[in-house]
Amino acid sequence: ENNFWITDTPNARLAHLTLSGKLLDFWGEKLEAKGGLWGASKAIPDGKGHYYLGHSQQKDSLVRIFDGSGNVVQQIKTGVSADSLALDSQGRLFVVSYGDYAKVYDPKGSWLGYLVDEAQPAAILNLIGGICILPDGMILTCGGNIVTLYRMGEEKQK
Repeated sequence: ENNFWITDTPNARLAHLTLSGKLLDFWGEKLEAKGGLWGASKAIPDGKGHYYLGHSQQKDSLVRIFDGSGNVVQQIKTGVSADSLALDSQGRLFVVSYGDYAKVYDPKGSWLGYLVDEAQPAAILNLIGGICILPDGMILTCGGNIVTLYRMGEEKQK
């Protein structure tokens, strides 16, 4: 698809645009109820027809997952504003509250823990402002004037 979705925060909607900027469609209402997009801050696709939408308001600290028709199919309560989102190839969701930690959730929305730097035992990565997963699986974070790349380690069995 050669179109993209952007958050239109002042109008509490998710806008669907062509590459030339033509508005195709939009979802959302200024509601704080399920499906409302008040405080929407970040939208990312999963490549399977779903769109993950983060909310920047602490009161509504969740990520909503929409299908291609704009219906809410899942909500993940995060406990922090979801200012930056990323998905890895395994479907894990990384949620960052600006200047804070990255929380990691499995594809069903269960919290797995914080993103940590295994080179520094028990070092939870913090002061993150944004996050993305690169095609090769590397994690790129930024915070302040620092950009850092991390390679995903092997998951340890509990």
